[in-house]
Amino acid sequence: MDNLSESGIRKLFENCGDVMFESNGSFLFVYCLGMSNQGQINELSTCGAHVWRQHPVALTAKWEEELAACVFNGNLLLFEPETACCYVQHVADPPQRNPEESVTETSTKGARDGFTESLQTNIALIRKRLGTTTLKVESFTIGVRSQTAISLLYIQDIANKAAVDEARARLRKIDIDALITSSQLEEAISDRSLAVVPLIDNTGRPDFAAEYLVGGRFAILLNGSPLAIIAPVTLTSLMKSPEDGYFRAVIGSFQRIMRLFGWHLALFLPGFYIALLGFNFEQVPLPLLATIATNRIGLPTSLPLETISVIVLFELFKEAGMRLPKSVGPTVTVVGGIIVGDAAIRAGITSPTVTVIAATTVIAGYTLVNPTLSGVVSVIRIAIMIICSILGMFGFFLSAFFVVAYLSDLKSFGIPYLSPLSPPNWADIAGALLKKPANRMKKRAQNLHLQDDTKMEDGAE
Repeated sequence: MDNLSESGIRKLFENCGDVMFESNGSFLFVYCLGMSNQGQINELSTCGAHVWRQHPVALTAKWEEELAACVFNGNLLLFEPETACCYVQHVADPPQRNPEESVTETSTKGARDGFTESLQTNIALIRKRLGTTTLKVESFTIGVRSQTAISLLYIQDIANKAAVDEARARLRKIDIDALITSSQLEEAISDRSLAVVPLIDNTGRPDFAAEYLVGGRFAILLNGSPLAIIAPVTLTSLMKSPEDGYFRAVIGSFQRIMRLFGWHLALFLPGFYIALLGFNFEQVPLPLLATIATNRIGLPTSLPLETISVIVLFELFKEAGMRLPKSVGPTVTVVGGIIVGDAAIRAGITSPTVTVIAATTVIAGYTLVNPTLSGVVSVIRIAIMIICSILGMFGFFLSAFFVVAYLSDLKSFGIPYLSPLSPPNWADIAGALLKKPANRMKKRAQNLHLQDDTKMEDGAE
């Protein structure tokens, strides 16, 4: 191996101020500050050569990359100039935090430990819940410069083998300079990187990830990310909340139905209002029509422009609330919406009816569990409003048709996005839309084509 010498190693880490070099004459110690345990290094420095030579490193022609990965993973590298051999001591102690409750998926009845930025900690949180040898953990390293560690988790005798093989193949095909965020990984392995709706789910809760794994899906964990990537997913699975499993069937079913209802309201309500009042107002009951017409007297803008403007204004408040500090963000969103909405009505810029429609639409969007799906709904909603403002009720039905047609054409690792609704699978539809009692959930979802679809034997009630 060319240039494998003390000077070659020092040149490799040249201008890396966090890499420390210490020499005692016979050995060169190399380690990274902040990634290694300084106490263990000090203790090892007092040991003899017989301890330092315990773990030799088998280097290849790419020894520079291998030594860099060794040091930046937090290990202590020992180089013996006399023999040109390298040894390693495992003293890694990278910065990490303790498992805490997920910020985006708060818990009322469930577990309060959440994923952290440590890959090994996240794997352990899942392994704690699934102590079975059939839970497989496959390791990958992606990123020429970042050398990001990734793990693919699945239950061997349950998961769809074709989906797991496809996930493994897509991970191996990734060729990227640096993989930093889970969003990069999601786009790289997604069936359609430009898909409008999310074809992959993610969660920050280990209990929800374990539930997905038992259900036959696979999870991908990324070192440095507090989220687990889950696939394959369907539209109905994105409506499920991590808290569903902790509530009784009646309550859980009601909450799930409310989310589905909220999704439809958030997507179609403003467009339907524009189409109905702007083009087919004769279909509105006369007392309601008179009230709406009275409220619109003196308004300077047309109904479509007024509705779109108020919806965009509420979206601005929502975005501002997300970017502001956690302690003041929700307050600014609520108070700002009330003050500006009331001022707009008093100033004659908008009508109370449109303000109610916009507020109902935004609140309905908050019922969605997946934040990516919530953002997508906002974009599609504005497109539907524009179409309805041009084509009226025909545009509304045309928009609904295009949304359904587009969703029905999508797949997530070979699983139709609208399954079990389309193609219809009557055995799974009830379980997708409602929450069954625990003693009646005897079968896993058939639309996932699992190896083992039995969750409970018939005599186990």
